[in-house]
Amino acid sequence: MNLPLAIIRPNYLSTVGDRMVAAKPVRHGRWLMEAAAIRKYRPQEMQQQRDGAVLRFR
Repeated sequence: MNLPLAIIRPNYLSTVGDRMVAAKPVRHGRWLMEAAAIRKYRPQEMQQQRDGAVLRFR
C-alpha cells in the first residue's frame, strides 16, 4: 500500500482563515472542559489567549 508523502507547509497559519480553523478546536476543548462532570479535571492553561490574539498571530 503506497501512501502519499506528507507535505510540510510552514505557512499554514499565514491567513486569517487558517487561524480561525486552528482556533476552533481550542474553543471546543475549553467548552467541553466546562461540563460539570469533568470540571474538576480541567487543566490549567499555560498561556491562555483570546481568539483575537490567535487570529493576529503571524
